[in-house]
Amino acid sequence: MGIKFLMLDEERKYFSLVSDIFDVTGHKLLVALDEQKAKELLNATSFDVFLADIKHFNFWVSIIKEGKYALPIFFLEDYEDAQKLKALGFTDLNFVLLPFNPLDLLTKAVWLNKEEYDPNMLSSIGPVNLLVQLLRRSASSIITLNSGTKKCGIFMKEGRVLGSTCQMETLKEVLASEEVKIELFPYTGEDYLEESFTGNEEFFSGIFSAFSPSLQEREEFVAIPKVANLAEPIELYRGLFWVGVCDSKSLTHLNCYLRIYEKGDVKIPILINAGTSRDYVQIRIKIEEVLSTVEIIKALFLLGSGPYEHANVLSMLQNNPKLQVITSLSVAKELNQLGVPMSRIRLVESLQDMKLKLSTGDTLRIIPTPFAPERGSFMVYEEESGFLFTSQLFSSLCTPDEFSLFEDPKVEDVMLYASLRMPCSRVVYKALDTLKDLRISKVFPIYGNPINQEALGEIIKSLRTADMGIDLPSTADESFYLQAINRVIAKLKENMEEDEFSSLKAELEKYVYLENDAVKEAFVSYSALPEILVVSMQYAGINPRFIKQALKELFYQGVVSFTIL
Repeated sequence: MGIKFLMLDEERKYFSLVSDIFDVTGHKLLVALDEQKAKELLNATSFDVFLADIKHFNFWVSIIKEGKYALPIFFLEDYEDAQKLKALGFTDLNFVLLPFNPLDLLTKAVWLNKEEYDPNMLSSIGPVNLLVQLLRRSASSIITLNSGTKKCGIFMKEGRVLGSTCQMETLKEVLASEEVKIELFPYTGEDYLEESFTGNEEFFSGIFSAFSPSLQEREEFVAIPKVANLAEPIELYRGLFWVGVCDSKSLTHLNCYLRIYEKGDVKIPILINAGTSRDYVQIRIKIEEVLSTVEIIKALFLLGSGPYEHANVLSMLQNNPKLQVITSLSVAKELNQLGVPMSRIRLVESLQDMKLKLSTGDTLRIIPTPFAPERGSFMVYEEESGFLFTSQLFSSLCTPDEFSLFEDPKVEDVMLYASLRMPCSRVVYKALDTLKDLRISKVFPIYGNPINQEALGEIIKSLRTADMGIDLPSTADESFYLQAINRVIAKLKENMEEDEFSSLKAELEKYVYLENDAVKEAFVSYSALPEILVVSMQYAGINPRFIKQALKELFYQGVVSFTIL
């Protein structure tokens, strides 16, 4: 029977190392990206083996106290942590030192998970592993530990630790001995306890009270703050900074990411997305808060084409003589026509296997997404972290209040953006097909909220079944457009302040004749009325919340505008 593994992989760096071995051996592996998700999985089912970075040792202790008896194997970078584990009664079976052989990890798991242990092998299994196995079976047993100079017995009855024949401090000294002889006897009901415990929680709290992994002192990914000051650069994860702009008057909020790849003395800052000329000053100030000067940036990834970004590229190249733009051939041609020399551009098509391998050991994979929505669009995938940086694929429409760096976008907001911006459904389906085999931990689109792994599946499912762009239903009937526009205007009138609605009417009256706050006649093509309405709202300075409401109402009525974003 296969072993059930739970892996806590908060930094998304272990799953890719072991996934292949699990695929071919028939064992079951579930992955949690944070402790809360791991706890939910443990509450839902039982696991035989728990895999995690050593920094999650105390989390393992907490689940053992709750009666979830999964045998642990920890990933270590420092042999000092291995010695600490052994001093607590663990053995070599409970850790792998990086880099490691996945087959070695699986072999250790099989040994740990044996249903029956040879009495002569108990010392190699270790007292803690034996104890966890017996508790899992609700056994009644006596474990005797003999270090040569000291001896201690642990009494268990029906899966509960009753106590020990020595004080806790003596027991910990025995566990810390280099060689401990272990014997196992059935519990007969008699005991000679010197120290009793109220339950398993008290027992484990005593054994593991002093453990502190050395890795906890090292730098780790920075958790996303619950309240973020968007006027400042925000460190989302270690080495990943948001330096974008939230527009208080828009539904599209620009995401620029400053990614700093680092190993030892080597540091490679790369900017992803250039932003617009209107936002350039804010973006530069944020970059300089992190790096002190934009001249340190090594490269700029330009994931798509658009005049809104070209001006910023020129400014950045002027301010950083060594900066190189990394983009596709289609985008490079546009930049070259604006005066950017090809010597300052590196084509993604020229990269071997469409991968950029950095001297830090990081590998960035280029994934083309042509015509989604521009000809030269592409994505950047970090193989080590599972981060995916996209152009307009997975972008979302959201009001300034809805924009967040730590909350997933609503599925309908991603769908609305795609329906308005993508030329047709086929280009989106083809782009999604390229992601099938990727381990994506998080998506960072150019507009809107980043997307966590848990929400991504639902979004992809919705995109795969939706009509977009020219595939959306259309009609040439003038009365249809007139009725749709007037329904939207009526709803806006109900919700808007009188002064704001008057401003909207003033803009609309340049193109239509209004009677009783409804369009009676249009001075333009009736099919242009949806775009006229949305653009008039933008020119009148209407709250983005109402603009989004109008777009959604039009979309639900089967009316789509392609030029308002």
